[in-house]
Amino acid sequence: MGVDLGIVAGFEIKHKGAVPGSANLTQKIFNELIRESWEDVGDYWHENFLDKHFTPAGADEYGYAPRSGETGNPHPKGFWASYSGRKQKYLHHKNPLVFAGDLQAAAALSREGHRHLEEH
Repeated sequence: MGVDLGIVAGFEIKHKGAVPGSANLTQKIFNELIRESWEDVGDYWHENFLDKHFTPAGADEYGYAPRSGETGNPHPKGFWASYSGRKQKYLHHKNPLVFAGDLQAAAALSREGHRHLEEH
C-alpha cells in the first residue's frame, strides 16, 4: 500500500516502501529528498504556469467551466446577481481563479522570494 504524496503538473509522486538497494535511505533522508523535489516542482510551476494561472487563458487550459454570469453560463436573475457580477461589483474585476486576490498576491510574493534567493 503506497502513500500518495500528490499529483502536480501531470506526474505523480508515490512512496511504496524501501527502494531496492537503498538500505541507507533513512526517513530523514527520504523527507529531505521529497522536500527538494517539491521545491523543484514549485520552481517549475512559478517559471511556467504562474504568469497565465490567474488569467482566462489559464482557466481555459485547465478546462474550468465558466462561473455563473460568464459567457455561456447566464444567471437566471441576470448578470449582477451572478457570482461574476457580484465579484465585478464589489471587487472590481472578473479574473478567473481570483476572488479577493490573496492567493494571487501570495504566489507573486513567493515568486519574488525565489528570485531573490537565486540572486544571492
